[in-house]
Amino acid sequence: MPLGRTFGRYRYAGAVFALAVVAFAALLFLHGYKNTFLDLRAFYCAGHAFAQGADPYRDAALRPCEMALGTNVFAGSVGFDQPTVPVPWAPYAMPLLALLSAVPFGAAAATWTLLNFAALAIAAELLRRSLPELSPVAIAAFVLFAGVPTEAALGQPAGFELLALVAAGRCLRTRSTAGIAGALAVAALQPYVALPLAIALLWAGAAARRAVAACVAVFAVGSAVFVPRLSYEYLTVIAPEHTRANILEITQLSFTSLFAAFGLPSDPARGLGLLIYVAAIGAGIWAGLRLAAAFRRPEALPWVAAMLATLGAPYLHFGGLACALPGALLVLAAAPAAAPARIGAMLLFVPWIGLLLQTTYSYTIAPFAAAMAWSPQRKDRLARVAAAAFALLCIDLAVSAFFRGHVANPAGYRSAVLPPGALAEDSWRGFIAVQWTAIGTASLAARIVSALGALLLAAAAIAAAARAR
Repeated sequence: MPLGRTFGRYRYAGAVFALAVVAFAALLFLHGYKNTFLDLRAFYCAGHAFAQGADPYRDAALRPCEMALGTNVFAGSVGFDQPTVPVPWAPYAMPLLALLSAVPFGAAAATWTLLNFAALAIAAELLRRSLPELSPVAIAAFVLFAGVPTEAALGQPAGFELLALVAAGRCLRTRSTAGIAGALAVAALQPYVALPLAIALLWAGAAARRAVAACVAVFAVGSAVFVPRLSYEYLTVIAPEHTRANILEITQLSFTSLFAAFGLPSDPARGLGLLIYVAAIGAGIWAGLRLAAAFRRPEALPWVAAMLATLGAPYLHFGGLACALPGALLVLAAAPAAAPARIGAMLLFVPWIGLLLQTTYSYTIAPFAAAMAWSPQRKDRLARVAAAAFALLCIDLAVSAFFRGHVANPAGYRSAVLPPGALAEDSWRGFIAVQWTAIGTASLAARIVSALGALLLAAAAIAAAARAR
């Protein structure tokens, strides 16, 4: 294919990639964000520990490296010591992190960011082709906002996960076992993404079932043979402890976290959250199957199932919302006049936590909100007026938040000296406790708004599936 035709064919993806880079540069320049790549620094240190033969889940293996890289959760805030940031990735993903840590951190961060943005761009292109009913502008805005702030603040693999989910749905059209398996393998970087995706794919035909069986066999055998001790530790200790340590973390948007924030004890909150998660996966598979059949879109099954599973997950970091995006867009396309779907999408995907507390990327909400409500139809003027009003409100909130002072440390928190063999979660748990004391109540409004958005989107999806024929 001639080079000019190639650029012409993928100019939309190229535009999304360019906008991601520009937005990322603006975030760094305008706000001077001192905590850039917070989680990526921890990923890098876990990879370094694994490469050295150390346990990447232990405080002693991570803390010296993180201290050297400056992984400080509240850089610039008053009185906060640096906790150890844990890395809850499964052991089979550690070789990838070890490869990342083989180069200097600056080069690793640049490579990671560009690859994430490339994945976002490809995901946006695939979504545009799958959902011609939606405005390409709105799709691009959703995708950029799902990935760029998360990458800027944390270095999470949002682009990879979004692309894996979108590609899994697209590969169902061609019944490509290899393509589905590849997408599921990438999604497995985050087990909470891969689990509902794999369960949904079991209902998607023989090719998908073969892909799931192959991935499960490869990862299970590989884990048992190459990292048996770490795999056992991850399943029995790390995953449960990470959920417990983060239940009151201010960027958690799960119903489990909301129950705990309103006073329900940790274990009952986690148990209730697990029941919601199981019910959400079941409802997502039912709704996805109906929408896939009604609209002749096989991708509806994994996308809608992943959306409801994400919204009902017992542990949901705001960066994980990207995995609800394909299903949300499909619901908007399936029910374009449904106010609950549109309102739910806006309430959910605007990062209220960042607007109210972190203020690092709040200014980007205004164009995002306008693009979400924009419609190519001239008669939809009311939506444009509402979007403009909403954008002005967000600008006002962003300006006021920008001049907000640093968070103080009322409890005099200092990182405790932990005994040998302590988990990184032990350090993180102490920080979360004082963080909640300092600013936890202020985060309740953001959590409630996000929960309302999740309920509206879930209700819109189930209603659209119930109406489907």
